[in-house]
Amino acid sequence: WNLAESSPTEHEASFLKQFRVAPAFSGTAGGSIGSDLILISTQETENPKPRRSEGSRSIELRRLCIQALGDQFVPVVLHSLGGIQMLLFARRELCRKRRTKKKRGGGLTDVSDKMELLDVTVGDVTCGLGNVFYNKGAIGAFVYPETEAGWSLGTATAPKQKPSVTKLLLVSAHMAAHAKHVEARNDDYWRIVEELTTQAPSHFLPQSKPEVKPPTLNIKQPPNQGKRKRRRQNAAIVPAGGAIMDVDEEHTNAVEKNSDASSRLMDSADHVFFAGDLNYRIELPRERTKHTIRQIEQLKQQQTNQVTTHPEELEEQIVNLFQELLKFDQLHRVMYAAGSNKDVSNAFPGFREGKINFLPTFKFDKRSKEYDTSHKQRIPSWTDRILYKSRYDRGSSDGSDNGCSSGIISVLDYRSIPDAVHSDHRPVIGTYRIDF
Repeated sequence: WNLAESSPTEHEASFLKQFRVAPAFSGTAGGSIGSDLILISTQETENPKPRRSEGSRSIELRRLCIQALGDQFVPVVLHSLGGIQMLLFARRELCRKRRTKKKRGGGLTDVSDKMELLDVTVGDVTCGLGNVFYNKGAIGAFVYPETEAGWSLGTATAPKQKPSVTKLLLVSAHMAAHAKHVEARNDDYWRIVEELTTQAPSHFLPQSKPEVKPPTLNIKQPPNQGKRKRRRQNAAIVPAGGAIMDVDEEHTNAVEKNSDASSRLMDSADHVFFAGDLNYRIELPRERTKHTIRQIEQLKQQQTNQVTTHPEELEEQIVNLFQELLKFDQLHRVMYAAGSNKDVSNAFPGFREGKINFLPTFKFDKRSKEYDTSHKQRIPSWTDRILYKSRYDRGSSDGSDNGCSSGIISVLDYRSIPDAVHSDHRPVIGTYRIDF
């Protein structure tokens, strides 16, 4: 939720109360057990100027969250990086200290709950000007819940077995702005992954393998070139005793570096959730985008009023209109253009997203439901997103299944909150079920 440096009202933040109670999903009755973990990711909570003490809007945000969630949830992470905030709440019983009971004949034995938080570690990464200014960046939480094998979040599906430890990586991010800066956003992703790798607890990452040095390469660089220009030249790489081949040095190094960083951190986590103002835009003319949005709004109104005798056809029309916009969504292109080939993805390889059936969440006039009427006339876009991936993924990652299930992670709810109008963004919420 990008707060645009202003505080929401209690009414606008009241949607947080719904996390106390779980929505219904296939095969399970909802309404009884709420979420076990609640991640709240905000951007532009405060202005980015340096301050000696916590800002008033950060204090107000924490108050609103605690009030909405009630005393059954405990804050386990309250971390800020400039205007970026991460608030992680856990159900109170998951945070209880491990109980013990006496064995017959003396000694103690553990008595565990279905899930218990063992450890939470936090890191952060700056991605602003010079990678120093913290108006852009990310916060990462490395979370260790111990779970009973055969149990899922909220629902027992098998008798208790030997407990297992799960590694969760949760990220709250704010990435480079402006429609033309797609590459800058992609670079932000790789920087966040690389820097969080260096901050991850040692037990979170796999043991490093002995380094195998590659064959010596002699790189011929054009003479008298500045460092910045030199990186952009096609360097002639001559393997020892081999043929000459032309490659783009910068691209090759970046791919190898990004692939190594991603595989080490992302593949070591069992499940990853990456949320925030990712700032990817729709690459269409503003008038065409708004025209499609108006068509969707009209059809949704017909759905609400039940004025059609063919609801299936109406739903298909709405889905097709969303797809017309999503074809030009920068993030979908970045994630899915390369299909399932994780090695050549521009960013977010292997990630998924719930099905988008809500209108673009940016940019609105503040305290209005009108898209930007200022002289800048920004194109409405889905800048605010929640992505996820699992190392046990059993589905396709090319977007063909609308990203709604990975087999291990099920999307129960994914939508925006159109009535929270204090900001120029709309908050986006998601509820997910993880099968352990």
